[in-house]
Amino acid sequence: MYLTNASSTDLVKIGQGTSWFNSGNVGIGSASPGAKLDVAGKTETDQLQVDNLPAFASDLNSDLSESSTATFVEITGWRTSGVNTLFNNTSDFNTSTGRFTAQRNGFYFFSAQIRIDGVGSGYARIVLGKNGSLDINGGFHAIANSAATNGQYLTLNVSGVMKLASGDYVSVFALSQSDNSWSIQKESGFNGYMISDY
Repeated sequence: MYLTNASSTDLVKIGQGTSWFNSGNVGIGSASPGAKLDVAGKTETDQLQVDNLPAFASDLNSDLSESSTATFVEITGWRTSGVNTLFNNTSDFNTSTGRFTAQRNGFYFFSAQIRIDGVGSGYARIVLGKNGSLDINGGFHAIANSAATNGQYLTLNVSGVMKLASGDYVSVFALSQSDNSWSIQKESGFNGYMISDY
């Protein structure tokens, strides 16, 4: 074990390896750890617990009747309790607005399963929108033609990984191309979780 004083470098080296304590940070293979635990190299573990991981699973409180045609509607009025598969681990998901807001920079996975009834003509779309952006070319979009359902009901699914900065939000939007009387059913679901920081 090697010790140095504060006038030199404030660290402790243990043993013959390269493990360091430096200003409250621990470095393994790193003499200047930049985080509470800074590992340079491969790590192995049979269990890892991450406290306060942003994650949620929701469904709708009730059916939503819509009258807009060819206009995306942001889906609101979710719930994260009442069924044993629903939860909101860190309250980053606002059930009233339907928006998940990132509290820190990271990579996040999202999935939406939206049941739409009453699409009698044209098509229906859903989009996972980042900060209200509705780019159907970004890979977070699904579409179905009413002919496949005979005007009854359809379920659209979309999922993927987004890179979010702190303050970015994600929500689900739906559209019916031609109908002015359609609905989003309460069986619909929206969920997501943080994969890692960046």
